[in-house]
Amino acid sequence: MSTHFSEQSLRKLAHQLSHPSGKEGIAVANQMHQHNFPMTQKSIHLLNIQSHDRVLELGHGNGAHVHYLLQQAEGIHYTGLEISTLMNQEAIQINHESVHHNQSQFTLYDGVSIPFPDRSFNRIFTVNTIYFWSAPSPLLQEIRRVLDIEGRFVITFMPKEYMTKLPFTRHGFTLYHTQEVDDLVLKNGFSKLESADLVDQVEAKSGKIHDRCFSVRVYQRN
Repeated sequence: MSTHFSEQSLRKLAHQLSHPSGKEGIAVANQMHQHNFPMTQKSIHLLNIQSHDRVLELGHGNGAHVHYLLQQAEGIHYTGLEISTLMNQEAIQINHESVHHNQSQFTLYDGVSIPFPDRSFNRIFTVNTIYFWSAPSPLLQEIRRVLDIEGRFVITFMPKEYMTKLPFTRHGFTLYHTQEVDDLVLKNGFSKLESADLVDQVEAKSGKIHDRCFSVRVYQRN
């Protein structure tokens, strides 16, 4: 992103990325889906989804990727959690068919307490949300609580060394090195199964293509 944007514009963009709202929020969410879909695809692949799995996603955005996820195996049920009322509404509208057939559901939450019973899911994932977690350890303990034994938990994010190059991350983002994410998750009752540090190419607003670094970490509850 060009550095000629004002701090006010950068602050506004950062807020929309963390909590989309209004007409601008819909546009930002559409851009996020297109920009993040390769990361989401890799996350879904590493979930290793099997027939009749119960999948939870934290921070689903507009949910335009849910159709892809539901194609991975027979009888999957997907649940999405969001802090953004706008994104909750957009996801329900975009996925109205799978909602109608009870293949997916979308629920608002406070970003910390997960409103489901223990061991409700055997696959949990989140893409590009860790920067906005207000209470990382309590949230991870909640994720562990609702994850079934031998379930898989995937976190996908862009590491600090890449994110610091993006000027809007100065506003409201908590950035992590990959080892910091591992340390945080492991101290909250998980063990690491596998990880992948990847590079793909994305188009900036200027039209310039550049390399993007991102990491996918797969964990299991202890």
